[in-house]
Amino acid sequence: MAPPVGERRRMRSPRSFDLLLGLTAVSAGTVALALAHRFAGEAVQTAAVAGSLALVLGALAARVVARSSERKLRKTVADLVAVEDELARANRELESRVGLLTAELTDANRQFRAELTHRSQIEVELRQAQKLESVGQLASGIAHEINTPVQFVSDSCSFLETSTEDLIAVIAAYRVGLAGLAELAGEPAAVAQVIARLREVEAERDVGYLSEQIPLAVARSLQGLARVSTIVQAMKEFAYKDHAEQAPADLNRAILSTLTVARNEYKYVADVKTELADLPMVTCHVGELNQVFLNMVINSAHAIASAKTEQDRAGMIVIRTRPRGANVEIEIEDNGCGIAASTLDKIFDPFFTTKEIGKGTGQGLAIARAVVDKHAGKIEVTSRVGYGTTFAITLPVLGRDGTGPSPTALAS
Repeated sequence: MAPPVGERRRMRSPRSFDLLLGLTAVSAGTVALALAHRFAGEAVQTAAVAGSLALVLGALAARVVARSSERKLRKTVADLVAVEDELARANRELESRVGLLTAELTDANRQFRAELTHRSQIEVELRQAQKLESVGQLASGIAHEINTPVQFVSDSCSFLETSTEDLIAVIAAYRVGLAGLAELAGEPAAVAQVIARLREVEAERDVGYLSEQIPLAVARSLQGLARVSTIVQAMKEFAYKDHAEQAPADLNRAILSTLTVARNEYKYVADVKTELADLPMVTCHVGELNQVFLNMVINSAHAIASAKTEQDRAGMIVIRTRPRGANVEIEIEDNGCGIAASTLDKIFDPFFTTKEIGKGTGQGLAIARAVVDKHAGKIEVTSRVGYGTTFAITLPVLGRDGTGPSPTALAS
């Protein structure tokens, strides 16, 4: 730090200092000589002169020392000024570099935000593509699932059509018989013939069989229509378009709807057992979770089908739900082929798959994990080769931010 300007001026005025010092020495010598001359003899005068000379020499020595100190001080000041200039230059360079780094950081932050936005868009597109792929994969199965009850309805309606014709014929015969009986009153033989004829008509039209089967046909038709209605409702719930914000949903109902939609994927290889505990309404994107449940069920069905090629055994998929404090837990367990320990840490990687070509794209579990992470949940997997795999999904009841409505009522 350089000294103040006033101090610099004082340091840079040596002539004033020398003049003051000389005058002081001369004045002291003069005073000493005058006193000696007035009050003392020769010895005293000699001593006074010597003292005056000593004072003069001392003043000169002090001047030399002062000038040496001044030179050092001047050099120190010059060094300080140079350091100050260097610090000012370094500060300017630092400010310039900070400005450049700030601009670079701002640009990098802008690029990072753009990359995050692009990544979010890609994730949304991937989830949508996975959903479309699932719908396409399930389309034939759903068509088959709908076709079966529709066939029940169609067969029952055809039976009811022919049965109605028979019943109409029997009713017509009874009407003719009743008219004849009215005219043949008092002729027992003729009445007996009419009655016999009516019984022949009943036998020909198999009225007894119709009496048994018509109610069953109606029941089968109603069951078929109910099955179609269930499938359509499940498809509507599975394809539910999520809102931008999370909303309370019944996860047990979502699981049952997913099982209905995916039935054709697992019914030939496994039975499904559900152990669904009473759950609170969970704040979530239920459409995205439907996709997660579907991916898990289809994976289990494929694993069981793969295990059946090596060992013929009954396939089983067990789905459990249970509350866990502020969370809910969903377990999907199968007795399929299992996952090798060497690949267990890779199954959630995008495009990783151990299935044969045409069986999968490697996106199912990656999207499942992304969806669960988005809900601030977690997904864990345990597996033993040859025994099966269990996926455990934990989700917060109050949603991703913990701001969902308090679950005062249990889901149905």
